[in-house]
Amino acid sequence: MNPWLAQPPSPPMTEKTQAWPKRLNAAIPVWRTMLPGVMAVLFFLVCARVLMAPYALKSVIKVILFLGIPYFCLRNEQVDIRRKLKNLFRIKKRERRLLLHILLAGAGIIVTAHLLATPLITAFGIAGIMSEIKARAHTDMRVFISALVHIPLINALVEELFFRVFLFMHVYEQGYPRAAMVGSAILFCCYHLAMFRNWFPWPVLIMILGALFLAGILLNYMLLRWKRIVLIWALHGLVNLAILLLAWRVF
Repeated sequence: MNPWLAQPPSPPMTEKTQAWPKRLNAAIPVWRTMLPGVMAVLFFLVCARVLMAPYALKSVIKVILFLGIPYFCLRNEQVDIRRKLKNLFRIKKRERRLLLHILLAGAGIIVTAHLLATPLITAFGIAGIMSEIKARAHTDMRVFISALVHIPLINALVEELFFRVFLFMHVYEQGYPRAAMVGSAILFCCYHLAMFRNWFPWPVLIMILGALFLAGILLNYMLLRWKRIVLIWALHGLVNLAILLLAWRVF
């Protein structure tokens, strides 16, 4: 054999060089879930902020992305989706009292928002926001009334299935609690940029995004403790309803 063509011996693998492949292999299950989630949120932001899709089309795109992508990802991993959802939606007898408490707390949020309507409308410029929405999306009273039903019920459920069940609980159950907790909360607050990017000055926007991140963390902890998505869905929907009723005052 020609000595000039001989391959030099490869350097021995040390513990440091072996660490990176191990870390990469360990992170693969996380990215199998998080990367499709990131792509879904980015695609929705493009449709909402760049292409300026109308509200009805955005709602359809959101349902397709936020339900379709988790379905195919979980089916590819051979997860029993029906059984998983059945456990998350089942309400046991002792949990009905907790659901009642959540509904009462939501009613309290709605009443508080109503009592503080005037300072809240002034502080956050809700009148200007509603004027922009009506001018940009050609929203009338009929569309707004339909939103009062769609956003607290359907939209809140789709978001909870995507952010809490898929991006949080699925990653958490694979043994990555920090990535599940932080990653899902970051995507949850970034997703809301599709709704109010131009409505607030930067300091207020950063404050709201921080509050949404903390809300995502809180909802994750609630799902982790209660194991029932119905309870989280009820709380999320009631908060959305309180915000919509506040906007109703200046519509």
